[in-house]
Amino acid sequence: MCPEGYQYDSKQETIVTEWDLVCSRSGLGPMTQMFVTIGQGVGALLFPPISDRYGRKPVLTFSLVMCTLTSVAAGFAPGYIIYSILRFAFGAVQQGFILTAQVYITELFPKEQRGTVSGCGGLGWSFTMVLLSLWGYLMRNTSWRYIHLFLGLFGVPCLFTYWIVDESLRWLIANKRADEAKTLVQKIAKFNRVDFNDILPPLQKDSDIDPHLMHQNHKEEKRENILTIARHKILLKTAFIMAFTWMTNAMTFFGLTLNSAKLAGNRFLNLFLYQVVEIFAMMMFLFIINRLKRRHVSMLFHGIAGVSLVLSALLGSFKGFSDHFTTASVALSFVGKFGISASFSTIFLYTPELFPTNLRNIGIGIASSAGRIGGLLAPFSALLTDYVEWGPGVVFGGCCIAVTVLQHFLPESSGREMPQTVHELKAWKRDKTTVIR
Repeated sequence: MCPEGYQYDSKQETIVTEWDLVCSRSGLGPMTQMFVTIGQGVGALLFPPISDRYGRKPVLTFSLVMCTLTSVAAGFAPGYIIYSILRFAFGAVQQGFILTAQVYITELFPKEQRGTVSGCGGLGWSFTMVLLSLWGYLMRNTSWRYIHLFLGLFGVPCLFTYWIVDESLRWLIANKRADEAKTLVQKIAKFNRVDFNDILPPLQKDSDIDPHLMHQNHKEEKRENILTIARHKILLKTAFIMAFTWMTNAMTFFGLTLNSAKLAGNRFLNLFLYQVVEIFAMMMFLFIINRLKRRHVSMLFHGIAGVSLVLSALLGSFKGFSDHFTTASVALSFVGKFGISASFSTIFLYTPELFPTNLRNIGIGIASSAGRIGGLLAPFSALLTDYVEWGPGVVFGGCCIAVTVLQHFLPESSGREMPQTVHELKAWKRDKTTVIR
C-alpha cells in the first residue's frame, strides 16, 4: 500500500512504470516471469508426446514460428493481462522448440559427434547470453517494447525452417515409415555424392520376416507411450533421477543468476561475469565430454557445483570477520556457476540418450517439467537470503551433491547407439561395455 501516493525517481519505460505495477500491484511485475515458467512447464508436458507421435519436424517448425510471433506480439501488448497471456504462450512454445530441437540434434548425428555438437550448441547459448547481458545494459533506458521487438525479430529466419529441415531419420525408422526414410536417405546420399545402395541395403521381403517377431514388435510398439515409463523399472528409475536432476539444475542455475545482483560489486558486471563463466564451462565440457563417460561427466560437474556452493555459503556467513571471507565466497559462487552451467549442457545431452526413440521426447519432457518446478522455486531464494543468508547456497549445493550420488544408478550411454526400443535399452544392462570416443 502507498497511503501517501508514489513518485518514480525516473520515468524509465518499463512495464512497471507504464502500467503502474507498484504499491499493492508491486507483485504483478515479477509474476510475468512466473507466467513464462508455468508456460514452460505446460509446454514441456504438451509438446513432447506430440513430437514422439507425429514427428520432430512439425513440432519444431510450429514452435519456432510461434516463438517469433508471441515475442513480437508482446511488444504491442495493450495491457498487463494480454502481456501475461503472451508470455505464458511464449514459455510453452519455447519448450516445444528447445526440447524437440535437442532430441532432433541428438538423433541427427552419430554417437561419435553427439557430445561435440551438443557442446557447440551450449557454447552458442553462452555467447548469446553474454551479448544479451551487454544488450540489457545498453538498453536499460530504452522502452521495453523495443527490446521485445528486437529480440522477436531475431526469429524471422526461423519462419523458413519448414522448407529447410527434414524429419528425423531415426523417428521415421522407429515408426515403420520406410518409404519416407528411404527418400530421405536418397537425398542425403545425393548431397554427399555417395552410392545410395552402399548406405541402405535392400529391405527384407515380407516373406523373409518371422510373423511371430512381427507380432512381438507390433505389441512392443503399441506399448511405447507415456505409460510405458511406469511399467518398466529402468525407465521409471531413470525418469525419477533425471526429473530431480533437472529440478536441481534449474533451481540452482536461475537462483544463482537472480542472486547475482546481491553479490558484492556492480550488478550489471556480476551478471556479465556470470555469463562469461558459462563460456569457460562450455569449453571445459567440450574438452572432456568425449574423453569420459556421460555419467561421470555429469557427476563431476554436479559435484563441483555442490561443494563450491556449500563452501561459498558457509564462508559468506563469516564475511563480518574479514574481507577475505567475502572474496572467497564470491569466487566460490562463480565456481558453482561454472559447475552448474556445464552440468546443464551435460544433462541436455545425456537425458535423450537414456530413452528409446518413441519415448525420447516424453522422457526429456518429464525431466524439463520438473525443471520448471525448480525455476519457480528459484526466485524465492532471494527471499530466503533476507532471513538466512547462507540458506540458498546450502540448499543449492546440497541438492547438487544429492544428484551426484543418485546419478551413480543411471545407465551409461557413452559410445552406444541410442536405443530404438525399450528392449534395446534393457540390453544395455547385459552389455556393460562402453566406448569413449
